[in-house]
Amino acid sequence: MITKLLTSNAYVSLCKDLYSLGIFDQALNGLLTVVEKTDKDQTILIERKFFDDSRNLIGSGYYFIRCLNSICEKKQLKEFRGLLENIVNKKGNGNYMEVDPILIAPAYTEPVASFVQQYNRIQRRKPIQLFMCGE
Repeated sequence: MITKLLTSNAYVSLCKDLYSLGIFDQALNGLLTVVEKTDKDQTILIERKFFDDSRNLIGSGYYFIRCLNSICEKKQLKEFRGLLENIVNKKGNGNYMEVDPILIAPAYTEPVASFVQQYNRIQRRKPIQLFMCGE
């Protein structure tokens, strides 16, 4: 399922306010902190933390977001998966369950949308969340 966002520039919106697009809910997603962002690739790595019963912050993984300015084709998906693998190895110690992948683009080709749907159904990893942005 691809969710439509009401923005033409998701990367700029997220850099200003992580909650601006409605992807995250402060009550549900805990404390979100930008750990890394790369303007060239329009990627954002966000660390997710929650307060335990003693009010101590406990890390609970990451969100990895890539924003595209054009239609997402196989090439862009392959690049995203390569970037995701690097993040998983660096921050999640190789455990894909530590990172929630999010891809935002104006549109997706049918092969990409079908691949992500099948990937999400059969992989034992966090599903790739797809969002569309633009006019």
